[in-house]
Amino acid sequence: MYLLSIKTMPVYLRLRKHLPKGGFLSNVFTLMTGTVLSQVIMVITTPIITRLYNPDDFGMLALYTSVTGIFTVVASWRYDQAIMLPKEDKQAINILALSISITFTMAFIILLVMAFARNFIANLLDSEKLSFWLWFSPLGVLFGGLYQSLNYWSTRKKSFRFNAVSRISQSIATAGITIAIAVLFKPTAGGLIVGFIFGTSIGILVLFIQIWRDGQLKLFGNVNKSDMWSNAVEYKKFPYFDSWSGLLNSVSLQVPVFLFSRFFTQEVVGFYSLANRILLLPSTIIGQSVRQVSFQRSAELYASSMPIKRSFLRSTYGLIVVSILPFSIILLFGKPIFSLVFGADWATAGLYAQILSFWFFSKFITPPASVLWIVFRKQDKIIIWDGFLFILRILSILIGYYLFNNAEKSLMLFSTVGFVFNLILIGYGFHWISIYSIVKRDS
Repeated sequence: MYLLSIKTMPVYLRLRKHLPKGGFLSNVFTLMTGTVLSQVIMVITTPIITRLYNPDDFGMLALYTSVTGIFTVVASWRYDQAIMLPKEDKQAINILALSISITFTMAFIILLVMAFARNFIANLLDSEKLSFWLWFSPLGVLFGGLYQSLNYWSTRKKSFRFNAVSRISQSIATAGITIAIAVLFKPTAGGLIVGFIFGTSIGILVLFIQIWRDGQLKLFGNVNKSDMWSNAVEYKKFPYFDSWSGLLNSVSLQVPVFLFSRFFTQEVVGFYSLANRILLLPSTIIGQSVRQVSFQRSAELYASSMPIKRSFLRSTYGLIVVSILPFSIILLFGKPIFSLVFGADWATAGLYAQILSFWFFSKFITPPASVLWIVFRKQDKIIIWDGFLFILRILSILIGYYLFNNAEKSLMLFSTVGFVFNLILIGYGFHWISIYSIVKRDS
């Protein structure tokens, strides 16, 4: 599957040249160019990394990124997503400044929390070694939050080329540092964690260079406390509803990592982590690119009172078409593929990938629908949705453990819950966009 994607890249690049510059597909392909190259780097280096580091090390990385990722989701109280919505850059730059300010504040708060609670968190997850690495979580949250804010600003300005470059740079830096630490020093989980943090910092640097080169720094002259506050009030649904929704969704996504660490072993967490990492490839290469461009396009159309339905349907249908083959391959041949590519020790990760393939397929096709909830400002509805999803995801793992005492059966139940909810999410997106289309037609 990986060789096929690499061989077809010249065709993909020739196709991109014939697309209208600045159009939806052109912007998607620009982002995909960087994403494909960044993921090719990951595909090439992961078999090396899995032979340098063991499943326990990947399990520790998964625990660290899960804890850090939960806080990163609300690092800016989700105001970063509001950057896309205003018509004027003068208003958007104040939201960017607001997001950055909140991110620094949150990083400091998390530092205080970890000073007192890191041992409790490590004991709760049955991993004493995690306590030390939680000292680095404020740095991870700071870098993650800054990257999100700058990424949304770059998307707003349609600087998709720099978004692509930032992804490539991030992959090179992460892989390079991770491998270098293993070769020069003893390979431990620390190498994976340091590589992860360093890679994010390089991504931030590239996005900041884009702002500087394009002369956008002068826009910060429009930033003032009064405008920041007025925007904080205008977009208050993001911290009131969307931040809690994002937090619930983030925690529920990490349920297997936390509960597997508690109920089973860190090695099982490592297997799940690699399966999750590989299954995210199609979503990262295509799904995230479509989501960014769909978000920008839908927000622009909505602000201009233009129809959105056609763009939504074309995007969703296109994602279904391109995702069938890769996920079918994983469903049928996941275990032997993982054994061949990553080594015999990782065969169980291939089995986990087979189990999770249905969920990841449904997840892959949701981006056009998921952004509509933000564009239509339905955050007060989605938080209820994420609350039910959070409860059912926890119950799925608990039922798998207490009834079967089996990680595979727990994953089957977890995957089924995700699959069903993603399909319903698309249905709700279609429902809201249909209402909007009727209102526009009648007005």
